This record gives sequence, C-alpha cells and structure tokens, in this order.
Amino acid sequence: MVNNFSFAHRSEGFDVHIEKSIRGYEDLCNDVASLSRYFVEENTNVVDIGCSTGQLTDLIISHNHESTSTNFVGVEVYSGFFASLTARSKHLQEKYPNISTSFIHDDIRNYTFKNASLVTSLFTLQFIPYRDRKSTLKRIYKGLNKGGAFIFAEKIDTQYSRIENMMRTIYYEYKREHFDYDDIMTKELTLKNMLKPNSWSEIESVLHRVGFNMIQPFWQNHLFVGAIAIK
Repeated sequence: MVNNFSFAHRSEGFDVHIEKSIRGYEDLCNDVASLSRYFVEENTNVVDIGCSTGQLTDLIISHNHESTSTNFVGVEVYSGFFASLTARSKHLQEKYPNISTSFIHDDIRNYTFKNASLVTSLFTLQFIPYRDRKSTLKRIYKGLNKGGAFIFAEKIDTQYSRIENMMRTIYYEYKREHFDYDDIMTKELTLKNMLKPNSWSEIESVLHRVGFNMIQPFWQNHLFVGAIAIK
C-alpha cells in the first residue's frame, strides 16, 4: 500500500503511540465499537481495514460476541504487525471460542469485500495513493449489504490556510507533551510523501460519488475526523 515504513516498530508499542499521537483516540475507538452494535449481523462479514494490532477488532467483538455466526476479519498490509496479531488471535480464540476471527496479510486494494454488514477503517485511506481511493471506496460500497455501514476516521486538510496553521500549531503543541522535537520532525519527514490527506468536502464528495447517500461525522479532534456512511 505504501513504502516499507510502518508504526509497528515503535518501542512503546503501536497502540500506546497512536493514543499519544491523536488526542481522544480511545474515545474514537469506543464510539466505533458502540456504533457497531447497530450494524453487525449474523451470517455476515465485519472487516477492519488496516487493523494494525487488532485492537479495534477485539473491541468490536467485545460489543458483539453474541453474534456467533458473524465472521470478523482484520486486514493488514504490514508484516511487522503480525507478531501482535498472532497474539491477539490466540487471545480472541481463548476468550470467544465460538467467534470466527481471522487476520489477513493483504493490501486492501486487492481485498474482495462481500456480504459485509460493517467495514471499519481508522486512518488507513490517507495512506492509499489518491488514484486508488475512489476505486477502493467503490469496492467497499459494493461489498456492503444494504443498510450496512462504513465507519472510518481520517486526517484532513482544512479549507482555509489561516485555520490550517492554527490547527497544526495546537496539534504540535499537544504532541510535544508526549514526544520530543526530533521524534516529531523525523516522523513528519518520513510521512510527507506517504500521508496524503483530503479535505472533508473531498471525502464527502467521493463517498457520494461511489453511492453513499447517508454520511455523518461523529467525532473530531484537531485535524482528525471520524464519520459513518450507510448504504
């Protein structure tokens, strides 16, 4: 999907790193899991795109563990996460022996979405080349059952440069509470050719173009937005 870089190498662990990088990330995950209760159905697939360590998949299962015929799938392109995913899979099998869970090593541009009641994606589409985003969203829409949901979060650009500067400044002030300057700048330089955000209006527009008519943001912190789109 992108270069060989991933956050799997972080010494503090990916889940700790992203919580410190995005204010309110835990609240976002809890909201996604709570929303999942409205959509997860028996005899369907629930897919988490860019599942990293499987934390969100675990949380969604904890809210829907009575759905014993549902197939919960996490898709991750970076092999560096699979030691964590192997441990997560073992944990889930022990805790929920009647639940079908699998973690797949694949690029979501190759993954076939089908019979899905729910697809989730937290900060993954922003790493997909612009040329492939519409086609990826179109395949997600096609693979969702009617009434199914795509719940996602993305980093966004603002429409106005003055506000963009304000938002970025207070975001970096937040990050300086957790990371030193060199760490922040090294990450920025590494990601500058990889992380390609859209504005919210661009995201909403492409979702409409692939078929979604019901789209609603439900969470925002700094330049990060969580939203739901229903087929």
